[in-house]
Amino acid sequence: MNSRTQKGSALYIVLIFSIISFTAASVYIISQVHFARVSRTEPARVQALLNARSGIWYGLAMLNKEIAEKSKQVDTVGIDTSKSGLFGEDLFEEGQNTEDTSAENYAPAAGDTVTTVLFDSTVIFSNTLVPSFVFRMLESEGICRKYHKKASVTIASKQFSASDTVLFLSTPTLPEGAGRIDGKIAYLEQSIDKSDTLQRKRFFVDMEELRKNIETFQGPLSSMMDSAIKNMPVTIQYDEDFEKLTDTVHGPLFIDGTHRDLVWREKRTIYVTEELQITGNVHIENLTFITGGDIKLLDEAKLKAVELFSSSRIFFSGESVFYGNAMACGDIEIYEEARIVEKSILISTGISSKKDQKPDGTNEVNQGNEQSGQTQKQEQQPFSLYVRDRAQVDGILIDLRRLGGISTDFETEIKGIVWAEGRVCHRGRITGVIKADVLVSDAEPLKVTGNYLDGSIKKLESINEYYMPYFFGNPAIIEWTEE
Repeated sequence: MNSRTQKGSALYIVLIFSIISFTAASVYIISQVHFARVSRTEPARVQALLNARSGIWYGLAMLNKEIAEKSKQVDTVGIDTSKSGLFGEDLFEEGQNTEDTSAENYAPAAGDTVTTVLFDSTVIFSNTLVPSFVFRMLESEGICRKYHKKASVTIASKQFSASDTVLFLSTPTLPEGAGRIDGKIAYLEQSIDKSDTLQRKRFFVDMEELRKNIETFQGPLSSMMDSAIKNMPVTIQYDEDFEKLTDTVHGPLFIDGTHRDLVWREKRTIYVTEELQITGNVHIENLTFITGGDIKLLDEAKLKAVELFSSSRIFFSGESVFYGNAMACGDIEIYEEARIVEKSILISTGISSKKDQKPDGTNEVNQGNEQSGQTQKQEQQPFSLYVRDRAQVDGILIDLRRLGGISTDFETEIKGIVWAEGRVCHRGRITGVIKADVLVSDAEPLKVTGNYLDGSIKKLESINEYYMPYFFGNPAIIEWTEE
């Protein structure tokens, strides 16, 4: 019996060790097959991502090329060629677009496909505008075998000043007056080497691109105004009224929070053919408003991550707070105790619809008569963007009229950038930088033979955190996402 028991025990031990060995061998073989499969698929996945990234750099290089040509420059500058699509451009061949797509002449259009010779993979990139009229979105899709990867970037323009230079002037005279300047002064005609393409790009504004952009907003508005639909003014006084509001308001829109607080958070675009007025205690987030008439923010209205476009004028008053981007074809006024916050961008363009443009393509918006609500021709006003009373601004103020300008009162405070193609009358306090054709006094705003300053300017160490709109001439990526 003992011999039989010993033989049975040995058999059990052999079986157990056999099972363990078989299991270990199976696990090893399966793991090796899995790793081998990953090693075959991982390069394709990585290549798809690299293709998407290369499309972004190629598109950005082409945007620089386009800007360089418009500003009469010779070379594409500001791009690291080790990362740009022009590095190894011979790897790209013509895709869906049948026109000349060489690096010499190519500018990306929506849906263009660039096929790489290596890896039998494709790069699809498109050059499009995001709903904001201030930044541009560049998108790219990389494909390799069955893998698809996407990359998208938001493009603005680099600010034009180092932190120690606080004043850029076209009129080369030292400012008179009681003003104080804590920083360097640069006179544009003297300080910019015209052979230096990078310097020239810093002060280039692509007005053609801006006009196209404005037309994308005014086109739908014009068709709405030409229609026979004419509604009564729409007034919103309850939160539930927001859900009933259509995307198009054929008439004025009044959002009234004087009797109860109103809150509206929604990713949505609203077209208003006439005036938009927001009064009382109203909190709005993520909305885009495109109007044919004035936009007025009164009382304690608070707008966060909001886009505003007006074919007329925009007013910020009372204790209103605005965070976002705003563009007006007419004047912009910030007064009383209104606040512009979080590096917002405000632009007065002086450009109305195509039908109002002069034969040379330029245009100056007529000043409106606020009492009658009718537009009349008047004498040219010296300024078109005003910061008055005790208003505060953290952001970028831009006026693109050659015959207009920006005016600030004594008690105003601005942090950021003041950019005027024409004159600036500065009497308040600025921490940042001013760029202007000439500085003028409030008493003689039309005297442009010399510079006059009553306010103060001091340098802002974080000036590089303020980005100009994309149609300024020095593209920069401010956000990058991949999926």
